[in-house]
Amino acid sequence: MQCLRRLERNGLVRRTVLTSGTLGVEYAFTELGRTLEQQVGALFEWTTSHADAVRAAHATFEAAAEAD
Repeated sequence: MQCLRRLERNGLVRRTVLTSGTLGVEYAFTELGRTLEQQVGALFEWTTSHADAVRAAHATFEAAAEAD
């Protein structure tokens, strides 16, 4: 939540409180935020293609931390 607030503060996302039907909050990129669409997409693709390696790194780190 704090991360979304920072993005909102920086003008990258717009927060809309939903009052009709189910109460909730919706976030959307602003015009400024949309200028990051290509970079965010590339980061998403990298994360997706390297997810197994990241999970393995997490497991190695956790095992080492438990051994300490």
